[in-house]
Amino acid sequence: MNALTSGKEGGDMLAMLNAHWMTQAICTAAALGLPSLMAQRPCDLASLARSTGTHAPSLLRLLHYLVSIGVVTLGEDGCFRLAAAGRLLDPAAPDSLHPWALLTKARLPQRGDLDFSVRTGKVQSRERSSTDNFSQLDDDPQAAAVFHGAMVAMTRRVAAHVLQVLRFAPSESIVDVGGGSGELLTALLKAHPTLRGAVFDLEHAREGATAHITETALGGRCEFVAGSFFDNVPQGHDVYMLKSVLHNWDDERATLILARCRAAMGPSARLLIVERILSERWAESAEHRSVAASDLRMLVGLSGRERSEKEFVALLSAARLQPRRLLTLEGEFAVLEAVP
Repeated sequence: MNALTSGKEGGDMLAMLNAHWMTQAICTAAALGLPSLMAQRPCDLASLARSTGTHAPSLLRLLHYLVSIGVVTLGEDGCFRLAAAGRLLDPAAPDSLHPWALLTKARLPQRGDLDFSVRTGKVQSRERSSTDNFSQLDDDPQAAAVFHGAMVAMTRRVAAHVLQVLRFAPSESIVDVGGGSGELLTALLKAHPTLRGAVFDLEHAREGATAHITETALGGRCEFVAGSFFDNVPQGHDVYMLKSVLHNWDDERATLILARCRAAMGPSARLLIVERILSERWAESAEHRSVAASDLRMLVGLSGRERSEKEFVALLSAARLQPRRLLTLEGEFAVLEAVP
């Protein structure tokens, strides 16, 4: 059973693995008093942020997730309302589960992280440490192996769909920027026997990437190059790929990564951004729930965010890159192609 035929089973398992975000979001909403406010009247973002003393852009990310799980609805007027399930979180409701939500929040292992981020717009772990979550992997080989293994598992699911929409010239060279163990690049090289490529990432990715390149018998066409995409990106390639990289970083650093790619690109090179794309119209759905859960993960654990197509276009423009087309994939991912 391959990634294409196991889509439903994999999606179901991922939903179960990510279910803790549902608990955290519901409990945080109850603790902030959102159900009480929306039970009184429909509320726009500004009034909710003002009444709860929260960081409005971060509160919006929580509200989007609550919409995706059917606790809150978002109207054409831009106002948020309690859905039938959400009314059970109103403390004034006769059958209210609000006290149980507060008790559940008190028992969560990281009960304050989402609450803190929604209130402040900051990452609580970074308040305690100035380092990001990736530089620490250089000093912890076991954590690095777990991280890259997880990235391989997730990328493998996306790679099969990417292969269906991308086309390459026979002799092109591809660099997978921030490519980890190179799962996406090796999938492309196996499907296109005349392509060449390089996996570009920090030193902690070398062991996994080298082993993967050897296991896939691609040593003659693929190599690992160590470096930081904040400093420079290898030059002389035809295609530059960024898969699930930009969402880890704030706009300033995401723009810097794109600018480094732009500086390395020749006039005929192209950039492929493989990322989740935020919807412009939120609704209750498994796809929206998956994207919104990833956005909360970025909010709590890193400085990044999931972005809409318009937000990606703004980043590209700031880095002197021009979007050429958006290729939608099955699920929540898409490929945004850009050129100098």
